[in-house]
Amino acid sequence: MNRFISKAVTFVTMLLMLTAAVMPVQAVGSDGATVSVLSTPVLSEIAVFSGKFELKLNNPDDYDKETVFEIAVDGEKTFRTTIEKLAGKNYVFEITGGTSYFAPETKHTVRVRASADGAVSAWSKTFTAVTAEKTIYYSAKGRTYYKLTKSGMVRVDELEDAGYFTAVLCDVYGNNCEGKNKKTNPAKFILITEGELKGYYLNVSLVRRKTAAQAAAAAPVKPKLTEAFNSADKLGIGISNLSDYRDATVFNVYVDGKKLKTVKLEAVKRDGYISIYSDPAKYLKKSTSYKISVEAVSRQLTSAKTTKTLTTGSTTYFRLKKGITLYTLKNGKFKSNGTTAYQTFGEGIRVDAAGKAIAGRSAGSVSGTYVKLTSGDYKGSYVKASSVYRTTKAATQVITRQIKIDKVVAYAMANVGGAYVSCGTRFRATDCSGLTMLAYQQIGVSLPHSAYGQMLLGKRVSASEMQPGDIIVANGYNHAMMYVGNGMVVHAMNWRDGIRMQAASTAMYYNPVNAIVRII
Repeated sequence: MNRFISKAVTFVTMLLMLTAAVMPVQAVGSDGATVSVLSTPVLSEIAVFSGKFELKLNNPDDYDKETVFEIAVDGEKTFRTTIEKLAGKNYVFEITGGTSYFAPETKHTVRVRASADGAVSAWSKTFTAVTAEKTIYYSAKGRTYYKLTKSGMVRVDELEDAGYFTAVLCDVYGNNCEGKNKKTNPAKFILITEGELKGYYLNVSLVRRKTAAQAAAAAPVKPKLTEAFNSADKLGIGISNLSDYRDATVFNVYVDGKKLKTVKLEAVKRDGYISIYSDPAKYLKKSTSYKISVEAVSRQLTSAKTTKTLTTGSTTYFRLKKGITLYTLKNGKFKSNGTTAYQTFGEGIRVDAAGKAIAGRSAGSVSGTYVKLTSGDYKGSYVKASSVYRTTKAATQVITRQIKIDKVVAYAMANVGGAYVSCGTRFRATDCSGLTMLAYQQIGVSLPHSAYGQMLLGKRVSASEMQPGDIIVANGYNHAMMYVGNGMVVHAMNWRDGIRMQAASTAMYYNPVNAIVRII
């Protein structure tokens, strides 16, 4: 009998154990109700926005595909979601409030519990946080943005680039939805509250919330500034790390803390530097220090400013091309006075249409600017500011061979029509070797007054290598001609023909050619 009772007890015990394995364990919930216990959801914070909490489910493997999660916000059971839906969001709960949207800088509590096949878990540990002051949204390139009119939302354009936008939730009428009931004030748009697109709207379904930290991580790097150009009336600021920026990047430029302008990345790449003429209200003064600050803007995010102090020079150097119109100033009016005969350099100052210097004057009060040349071959003349190019002192000190040759050739050609004077050494009154000698005197090169003597200088070249400025010695070393380009020569021929320009192939005395000499 005892053996029978023992076997019966063993059977009942095993049956109870089996039943316990397949039946939910009973427990009393926090609300006093008897519940069946599943694993309690374990949550961790992902992000806190002004209108949204993101909480991560850290133990998804504890639940099967039938599991449903119930979310309570501020003690109120608000909505439910499934494990399958959570899986599609990387097991992140996106909580925008209870029956009402979260408002900025408000304190809220959230907790979650799971249920499946009649079994219910305990509530998770309560998550408590204060919403952020503002929300930043990310939108992809090409999204449509709108403006609010009396007839409703009207399409404006598409975003030229992806962007991060500080914004608030709004309904279709532009009313702020934050802190309001989700059913009576459903959010359909966001209203951009900062930046270049302030006041415009984006569809809320096409944007994603971002934290301030996420936005900061996506912001462009600080520009690395260099001094690229310096003159009396202009500064050039270079950016050495242009490769760090996206194509749509722009740069805000400040002078002494005041915004001067916004420059596109493509313009900086094209020019090599950012040009600065004013501070920004007034034109720059010579020998004056200015604080130049630059910040990069990409996707509506701004980098930290980089500041560099630059000092304007004491003078400005200009490069003048051949053929630029020269002016004289008489009775307050500019009158043309010929053109530049060759490329050259010269110092100068910018003046207005009345000839008065514009340095330090209001940038909006000057028009029709000219440059008064204060040094060089055309000292005292004026040229239009748009016709010349600024350059550096170093460049003026390294005048190229071509500029010198242009000057030599221009002088020789200016003698055309002059008289042949044996042993002459005056402009438009000279002989053949005197003409070439005078031409090279214009650039400080001394030649003997003799065709044969000039042949002994410089470098011999062939007819196929001939370049403007080369001297052709012919007629038994007795005649000198200058090649001026385009198959033409200039030479002082004789007392009857004077100084003429002719085709090199038919020029008098051209054959026989004794030598072709390159002086410089």
